[in-house]
Amino acid sequence: MLLSFLTAFPAVMTTLAPYDDQGYVMMTLKTFLQGERLYTQTHTQYGPAYYLLTGSLHDVMGIPLTQDGVRLKTITFWCFATILVYSILRRLQTLPTVAFIFSLLFHLHLHKLALEPGHPQEWILVLSLLSFWLIVGNNRAKWFLAATLVGMIGMIKINCGLIFAIPLIVQSLLSTKSNATRITAVVMVIAGGAISAASICAVTMAMGIPVEKIFWGLIGQHRGFANEFFHVVPLSTLSIAYTVLCVLLIYKAWNSNLATSMHNRIRHDHWLQWRFGLTLVAVVIGAFLVALDWMNPLIHGLEPRGAANWLILVGPVTSLWLLKMESSARPYRLYIVLATFLSPLMAYPTPGTQLSLGTALSWIVFGLIMSASVQGLVTKLQAIQQGEFSSALCTACARLKLLLPATMVLCLVSGSTAWYRWFRFSPLKLRGSELLRLDPSIREREFKIAQAIKRTGCTHLVFDGHNHNRFFFWTDLEPLTAANPTFWPRMLTEDEKKRVISSLQASGKVCMVVPPESDFLASDRTKSVRQAFYNSWQEIEQVDNWKIGVTNFP
Repeated sequence: MLLSFLTAFPAVMTTLAPYDDQGYVMMTLKTFLQGERLYTQTHTQYGPAYYLLTGSLHDVMGIPLTQDGVRLKTITFWCFATILVYSILRRLQTLPTVAFIFSLLFHLHLHKLALEPGHPQEWILVLSLLSFWLIVGNNRAKWFLAATLVGMIGMIKINCGLIFAIPLIVQSLLSTKSNATRITAVVMVIAGGAISAASICAVTMAMGIPVEKIFWGLIGQHRGFANEFFHVVPLSTLSIAYTVLCVLLIYKAWNSNLATSMHNRIRHDHWLQWRFGLTLVAVVIGAFLVALDWMNPLIHGLEPRGAANWLILVGPVTSLWLLKMESSARPYRLYIVLATFLSPLMAYPTPGTQLSLGTALSWIVFGLIMSASVQGLVTKLQAIQQGEFSSALCTACARLKLLLPATMVLCLVSGSTAWYRWFRFSPLKLRGSELLRLDPSIREREFKIAQAIKRTGCTHLVFDGHNHNRFFFWTDLEPLTAANPTFWPRMLTEDEKKRVISSLQASGKVCMVVPPESDFLASDRTKSVRQAFYNSWQEIEQVDNWKIGVTNFP
């Protein structure tokens, strides 16, 4: 927990994404808590479960809806996910050292969480790991409880719910050889998911949101999302080459296991060494890329990060070893393999931060394979006490032990680079952002823009281009309506556009900020809103190509 916190805190508190997803989810949560109905008044592309869960958390725990409060919540979710991974690996009887190493690598891999504090992906991460943790336990109600959590994920983002529902259903079908127990498990999974989704729908409808709007929020509005925001996942040549080699060797290993000759034992030892060596190579390269990721400050969610781009192919194909190898994870091998293969789909259509989340399960796979391989090598060492083969195995085990101090150093170095930035950067010193520190040039720009907005003397604020919602919290100005997506205003419906224009005309004097990317992001869909914005707009001042002015309506 200490190592997790010491790396997460400075990373989260020194990062500010230019597209301001944090400000967006904060504003949607604020308007939701103020009573604005989802999808009809509050614009959001996320399901109601996120708002019910997060809203309850802020109410019960008293977490302030500020930059600092939301970022501390993100750090807590991040660290809790790391502890869950350690607990999952220990439940699957991996060696304590191996569980420690790979839970820390998992933690460092999620560096991109710092870009989007408060994003629903935090709930998806924790709920999916909690369901995994339940499945590998002995709780009698584990199928029902795990399905309940997956149902919540589906009511946050329906595609993510399906990604984790498929492995859960398959695992419940194959959980035991007893038909009665298997039927009970499947019924519990279906009941848990259905009750969870139905309960969230019922609570949401009780808030005055019709079921058709809930359906539209979960599915309908996303039909054009892929076309608007589709990006290709970059794949490295090295990961493709490794994947091809790994597939060929796994294929040969499966074929050799079909033989019944006297050389089976030798073949088993041969493939054990190959499996250990290949996985170790994947781990070392992945860890090296994780370190490089931490050396470079986070700038944008779409920037390629080496570890995620390496693991998107390497992780799933490496998990195939689990299908044939003997390990403590064998009873859950199909769940783990399917989850590892399907999780990268979380990154569709925009491979940003969710690409890191979708590849993070690979570290659990690596931990399971490495632990089983080490245990197999140790068993062999006990049977063979001399010769070159024994010496080679001793060397392999000794090298694995070197991973522990190497991982500690990697964690400390990664954390040190983040702390270096935190001490070097300047405190923002804006309302609710006392812990946030930014690069001096960025801090100066943000501070000056906030002060320029306040000097306009307006009570309402709008943006052209990206909607930088953080300034609403720093200046206490109000938005025109509860429709405030990050990508403003290309994501608005026609009804939302009409409400924005109507509110603009009724408000009289409104402050408008024009970020430098506004014209680049404009399209025909933005024409009516932009015309209303610029109808009587007068520029007052500029801050680093950001224009601040006032729109006056009689």
